Amino acid sequence: MSIKKAKRNKVPLRECISCSEHKPKAEMMRIVITTGEEGDKKRDIDESGKVRGRGAYICRNPKCIEDAYIKKLITEDEKVELTESLAKYAISMLSIAAKAGKICSGEVQCEAAISDGKASLVIIAGDASPNTEKKFINKCTFYEIPYIKYGDKEAIGRAIGRENRSCVAVTDDGIADCIGLALNVIEQNSEVKH
Repeated sequence: MSIKKAKRNKVPLRECISCSEHKPKAEMMRIVITTGEEGDKKRDIDESGKVRGRGAYICRNPKCIEDAYIKKLITEDEKVELTESLAKYAISMLSIAAKAGKICSGEVQCEAAISDGKASLVIIAGDASPNTEKKFINKCTFYEIPYIKYGDKEAIGRAIGRENRSCVAVTDDGIADCIGLALNVIEQNSEVKH
């Protein structure tokens, strides 16, 4: 293999400022320090990962964000921004899962995915009817499937490119972990149960 090919295939790793783990750059969030017009230093969240300036990286993990805040590595405003960025990431993962065919949406499909053991995570809309909510909470509890109450029917439907949905089941373990972890922290009154 030529040196150029080897360099092309190399995945850049970055160290998390909170947990010190090395992970691929694409899996991390970046805080960049830039110099303003008057020479003052300014810290911003870099969604693109391409803003010029010195950068620090943090895992897309609510625990790392909280630990970094406790250690005073990030400010409260940065904590809020990082948490919002995590929410956007979770919703984008829901969209990716839908495009990959790893989502069951609608009550009938979700019930089947839960009963068959295919569901890794069930997301129930916050504005779902009390009967729907109770039915899915009971099913998830019985089959020991994690669930979370999040958003509303319109937001969940829009995220997966469909009409309003009162529930969706994620059928991929890795995607379910990312989404569940992020959404649990974002919604202050959300419930994740096993």
